[in-house]
Amino acid sequence: MHGSNSDVYISNVDVDSYVNLGINAMSSLKMMDVDLGSADLWIIPGGWSQTGNGPSGSDSVMNTVTAGDITIQRSHPSEFTDITAGDISITANAIVNSRLTMDNFDIGSFTIAGCGWTMIMDSPSLESFKSSCSSSSSKNTATIASADFQHGSSSDHVIDGRNSFISVGESTITSSSVSASGAQVAKARTGTDVILAEVSINGNDCADSSGSTGNCDIDVSSSTSNPSMVYYGGLGNVSVYREAAGARVYKSGHTVTATLLDSSLTEMFQIGSHTTDANGNTSIWVIVEDSDGTTYSDHIVRAFGTAGQNETYPDNYPDTSLASDWYPSGGVTVGTHLDLLLEPAPVVFNDPTLDCYKLINDPFYTGQSLSSGGYDLTGNYDSGTNVHV
Repeated sequence: MHGSNSDVYISNVDVDSYVNLGINAMSSLKMMDVDLGSADLWIIPGGWSQTGNGPSGSDSVMNTVTAGDITIQRSHPSEFTDITAGDISITANAIVNSRLTMDNFDIGSFTIAGCGWTMIMDSPSLESFKSSCSSSSSKNTATIASADFQHGSSSDHVIDGRNSFISVGESTITSSSVSASGAQVAKARTGTDVILAEVSINGNDCADSSGSTGNCDIDVSSSTSNPSMVYYGGLGNVSVYREAAGARVYKSGHTVTATLLDSSLTEMFQIGSHTTDANGNTSIWVIVEDSDGTTYSDHIVRAFGTAGQNETYPDNYPDTSLASDWYPSGGVTVGTHLDLLLEPAPVVFNDPTLDCYKLINDPFYTGQSLSSGGYDLTGNYDSGTNVHV
């Protein structure tokens, strides 16, 4: 199947006696509940001599797939979930703007060679992660959370990046081969930043509240034209709430982020993204030191969701209209806890047909159109207090 309109759909198939399987579909590929045993899987749109892009977005789905090594070229899955495999390699530039979300991976090494990718890995078990991009203007971004790295290679680094921004948080590494002269915990090649937030190797933390512990071997490029850095950090903690009848009602399902500030309180970059639990609480990733020895203690904390928003800035922030008088005196750093009050987001009324009836009844203003820029002016109904909060 090499034609421009070739499609492959495989569902609920168990063929673990194959030696290998090659798929050359150019238009679409959907694999759901497929067990190939130890057979290698090659996804090569149009065949090895083809150069055009293959399936992407909703036309490229891999959900619950078991195989040996998986090789993917010139494709961009919209769904890449529940994968049990050997090594996985993707060779392609990002085809669409959507991020590549990878949940529940149990694999060997993961390698992506190409540029422009935004990737999120949640709770993977893997040996190593490598992101290699040739362009300094189209870097890859990867966030890896709650990973279990089972590392055994003496030559492949646990985290390896070129022209990439790689954040690793709340993850553990088990390795007998990492050393100062061999495989590294983090190899930051040209144009690469690596974040290690609450990461440990063989039970030893890479960082504490003061910065690097020296337990995690790293190698950072010395390029000055396209610099690289490794950042060390840990966890802060945030709870979000609304006030109702004089009481705090803590809110689940709200997004909380931390953005690192430099010594002049200029924003550098966001570190991960987190969702509050049933008690309205979540950990956040914070940075305390970089591989050059610069220390950090300040972050902007942003929280938002259907119950409202909160932006917490240092109380000495240059834009005094944004400065927050509840900002902790010691900064937002490892061990900091914040209770943040959610308040309604600003609303811009620019609809010439707007009246009170529309405010009360139109889904754009009552919370049903939040994903398309709408508002929830009614608030969230809380059955415990019998009020909207």
